[in-house]
Formats: sequence, structure tokens, C-alpha cells
Amino acid sequence: MFCVASDVAFVAGSLVPIGGHNLLEPAVLGVPVVTGPHNFNAQDIADLFIDLGACRKVSGTDELAETVSELLSNPDDAARLGRAGQKVLEENRGALERLLVLLEPLLGGRPLN
Repeated sequence: MFCVASDVAFVAGSLVPIGGHNLLEPAVLGVPVVTGPHNFNAQDIADLFIDLGACRKVSGTDELAETVSELLSNPDDAARLGRAGQKVLEENRGALERLLVLLEPLLGGRPLN
């Protein structure tokens, strides 16, 4: 993925029922994210991003072209969208550590990390 060199990232596989690819990769770089309606490979993440305004959801190719054009024409809006994605990631960091703490008692108290 060439997210680091992108002004906008469209998450492929999301306009058709393939399940969508990773929204996190462009978001971590602050690249504004556009996705389609089919994100069942990581639906919880897609829903979180959409609900918090951290990505734009489109329903088809015409809307995709319009949305990408709009973001490229409005760098301030694109930057806000990119920052919103980074904020979602920052606010949800540490899930692995929290999970390991929960699992430790089930494994006889042996530390997992």
C-alpha cells in the first residue's frame, strides 16, 4: 500500500461484497480514508471510524469520485479527516495489553509479555 505517498486513501474491496481492506494503515499516517459499504472483514473498526467521522463512507463509484475530488480540492477538510482517524487510533491504543492482563489469571498467573 502506498499510503505514505497518498493525499487520500480509498480502502479497496469495500465497494463490492469482498469485505474491505484495512482502514488502520492509512489512518495511522493521517491520510484521509474513504471506504465503501462492505467492511465485514473489520466491521467494528469501520463502524467506529464512520460513527466518529474519521472516514467517509461512499456507496458507489460516482460517489467515490465525487468524495475524492472534494477532499483533494479541500486540503483543510482532508487534513481534519486524517487527524480524526489518528485520534481514533490513539484513543483505542493498548487493547493487546488490556487483553493480556485479562488472560493472565486464566493461565495460572504466568505473565504473557
